[in-house]
Amino acid sequence: MHEAVNRRQFLTTAGLSALALTAGADRLLAGLAKKSGIKIAYSAITWGGNDAQAITDLAALGYRGIQLRANTFGPYRAKPSELKALLDQHKLTLAMFSSGNVEVDPAKEQSTIDQHVAHASFVKALGGSAIQLTNSARPRKKLM
Repeated sequence: MHEAVNRRQFLTTAGLSALALTAGADRLLAGLAKKSGIKIAYSAITWGGNDAQAITDLAALGYRGIQLRANTFGPYRAKPSELKALLDQHKLTLAMFSSGNVEVDPAKEQSTIDQHVAHASFVKALGGSAIQLTNSARPRKKLM
């Protein structure tokens, strides 16, 4: 059973985590997460598609979760058990799977559904429970 984290604890940990990130102190961040009970994961996007290296590096830094992206699906589509074994070996859980863009084009509706359903099944095989969908159809607002 997990102890509830109050708002002050959360804000303190989040603030210290942001400070640790800007200082490049990944080990400090992992230590703060462990002490607070807050689970912090990191995305493999930084490794430019080398997810196996991301898994190794993040585990060595003390992270316990990872976000993988849709590019991981291709190489492991037919063998999710290999990726699951790699995650287990490094004591990492799949915190999030970024499934990619949701097409709003009616001609692509079924292929879009099929793609994300396949990704959801993949996530389940990896022991994950969360999937992220994006939509690039909405124009981005420029801040400046």
